[in-house]
Parts: sequence; C-alpha cells; structure tokens
Amino acid sequence: MTSFDIVPAASAAKPAPQQWREAVAAVRSSLAVLDTHDGPIDRDGVQRLKAYADAEKALFDIPAPDLRGLLFKLELAGVHHSAPDAELVKLILADARTLIGTVDLLPFDPAAWLKSWSEAGGAVMARGDQLFLGFGAPPAGMADEIRRIELQRQLIEHDGVAALLAHLRRPFDPEERP
Repeated sequence: MTSFDIVPAASAAKPAPQQWREAVAAVRSSLAVLDTHDGPIDRDGVQRLKAYADAEKALFDIPAPDLRGLLFKLELAGVHHSAPDAELVKLILADARTLIGTVDLLPFDPAAWLKSWSEAGGAVMARGDQLFLGFGAPPAGMADEIRRIELQRQLIEHDGVAALLAHLRRPFDPEERP
C-alpha cells in the first residue's frame, strides 16, 4: 500500500517575479554548463551536477507563477527524471491546483472512480468500514503516478470513502460491465 500527503492548493503562495526569473536563470545556466561537458565525470563534473541539482531544487520549491512556469517544471521533471519521486510530483500538482483551481465540476461517482483507479493499476479492498487502496502493478510512468495521486485527492476531497464502500457492497448485477 502506498500513501501520499495531499498538498492543498492554498499552501502555494505566488512568488515574486524576480525570484522566479532568477531561479529559472540558475537552472538554465547550470544546464548549459552540463551540456558543454563531454567525457567521464570527474570532480568538476560532480560539482556541476550538484550545482544543477541545487538550482533545480530551488526552482521546484518556488510555486510556478503561471502555466508557462508549470510547463517548464513539467519539462524538467520529464526530461531530467526517469522516475520523479513523490515529493516532486506533489510540488507540481500543488502548482497545477493553484493555477487551475480545485473546483470539481462533477459530483463524486464511485463507479467511475473505481474504474479509473483500476485502469491506473490500483486495487481496492473493503473490510468493515475500512477501505484499503493498493497497487497491482508499479506505475508505468509519471502520468500513472500523477493519476493515482489525483484519484486519491478526489477520494479525500469528496469524502468518497463512504460512497465507494456502499458501491462495493451493492448486490452483484451480472449485466453491469466493469
């Protein structure tokens, strides 16, 4: 079983434009230095990698000021991280929620949620009044991981556990297709 802390959109404050520009410039500068070096990684190479990692961390710690900033972060995560960690994904999702908003237009639909969870490799088990979420397979990539986190957020924000438990306990209907 995997669990994630949900980062509410309200926790991300809008950065000062200069702070964001400086962080982007630091990332681009350190990337340019990395791109000019060919050959084995020596002591200087390790320093360059550390400078890039520090610049990238500083950038991800600053909320994206707009959708272009969010796209920049997504591109960095997609290009420079074969498997972004959960913390990086949470930071990106927090930015997206801040920029897009957290209003869900549709009410919680337990059948649709369960189908989406299964398609993302998830499994569900109910015991009494408890609901256990698990994963049948590791995520195929960052998109699957983001989808799983988003589905967990929906379940929590909509207080969907009771509705999902009721849906799982309903009488079996052989005409219903998953």
